[in-house]
Amino acid sequence: MKNNHKLGVIVPYRDRAQHLVKFIPYITDYLNNQNINFEIFIIEQKNYDLSFNKGMLFNIGVSLLDKSFDYVVLHDVDLLPITFTDYSYPEMPTHLISHYIENHDDINIYVNYVDEKNEFAEKYIIDNKINIAKKVYLPNGFGGIVKMTIDDYKKINGFSNEFWGWGFEDDDLLERVKKANVLWQRKNAGFVISLPHAKYNQSTNNAIENNKQQLQNTRNNKNKNKNGFFELNNFEVIKTEKFKLFTKHNVRIGR
Repeated sequence: MKNNHKLGVIVPYRDRAQHLVKFIPYITDYLNNQNINFEIFIIEQKNYDLSFNKGMLFNIGVSLLDKSFDYVVLHDVDLLPITFTDYSYPEMPTHLISHYIENHDDINIYVNYVDEKNEFAEKYIIDNKINIAKKVYLPNGFGGIVKMTIDDYKKINGFSNEFWGWGFEDDDLLERVKKANVLWQRKNAGFVISLPHAKYNQSTNNAIENNKQQLQNTRNNKNKNKNGFFELNNFEVIKTEKFKLFTKHNVRIGR
């Protein structure tokens, strides 16, 4: 029996059709197995005159939800939970990844968000003959899959709208949580894999440097969280498409 809470799975998207066709059926079955009452919303940035802005697309997705939804999962389209990962209603903002294999540019990076081994993940790596090029420990990581109530999302003023291109919008989100004096946790988080994707090029490197500076500006700013969910106004929904398993909002964004 499904509970009384209703989840909106918000997925920012552009040019990842090969991921979307795998993600949608996989996460649908995964959430149905947990008896979650949910709908999936793909927020596709249609204009190419501006770099991809994942944080703004998350804000747009939340702004388009009706009042029947009381919590969200902010989900990357290339991430698939392998072991149990709890998508139920959260008591506070919750990071849902404990261990993670990122595959980009044919390089595998094994990321641990908790200071303990995951036997299933270790066996998965061996059984699938995955060559791990690098291991990273990120105890303060807050990206990829995050759940929180709509109330908490509004309390932290959502994501910043200032992160263009790849990188650091998730670190900034955690800074916004802390600055709003909202508690967060990593609880019932699971082992997650990424679908293979390209990542690094010159534009990526430029975005990383710009966004790293933007994150530092956030950390240096003692004032309330600015230019986020409540300042969102420079976007247009071009078209909304309803499919059997998800709804896709095609949007054009501006600065």
